[in-house]
Amino acid sequence: MRKYRIPTGGFAAFNDHCAAQRSLEQGTPPFVIKADGLAAGKGVFVCETREQARDAVERMLKAGEFGEAGKRVVIEEYLEGPELSILAVFDGKDYRLFAASQDHKRAFDGDTGPNTGGMGAYSPIPWLDHALSEKIRIEIIEPTLNGIQAEKISGAGVIYFGLMITADGPKVLEYNCRFGDPETQVILPLFKGDLFEVLYEATGSNLESVDFENSSDSCACVVIASGGYPGPYKKGHRISGLDRAAAGSG
Repeated sequence: MRKYRIPTGGFAAFNDHCAAQRSLEQGTPPFVIKADGLAAGKGVFVCETREQARDAVERMLKAGEFGEAGKRVVIEEYLEGPELSILAVFDGKDYRLFAASQDHKRAFDGDTGPNTGGMGAYSPIPWLDHALSEKIRIEIIEPTLNGIQAEKISGAGVIYFGLMITADGPKVLEYNCRFGDPETQVILPLFKGDLFEVLYEATGSNLESVDFENSSDSCACVVIASGGYPGPYKKGHRISGLDRAAAGSG
């Protein structure tokens, strides 16, 4: 991202517990502490105080709470603003975009509580206008895909852009090489083409040959989670009422 001038927050990565703690002493909170490996969407701590950040680093590097995923931690600049997700299908030379969506990561109402793997999403985003969409495309999406080509990384698939709209403009929070959950639950019902055909043709660098259109309708999903999530929680609770929900209009 630095090499291809793709806007993101400042960051440093650490394997050593003492070096990470020294970095926290030199910085100014709030901090974002991330496990560098895959942690099912739960390896991110937004720390308002230095003490919270110290504790997050301890849990990863000393206590080993996240196993292999937390053996390396990233300490990031705290970025402020609304988040959004944009998913692209990339075939190695061309790309198409699904409708943008917004995921809500905090566990509780009012955007409060710990970060989760996602508590629900909706699409489209009413405040995402054409000018901002173009800025994201020109400053983030195209430089990313151009960088993939320049680095001679081959292959095709879905690239997930997790973005934050800061006072300085859009910045990348994360990339994923997959569909995102729960965002996929709101963007696929809005996709009007043949998903199999799109993915099949993308594998042959032939994305330009397929129809790719997003509906102007709206879609939302709400995640119901067991009490205690994303911490320890009980499993096996019965879910009921789906037949009544399915009978509703829309």
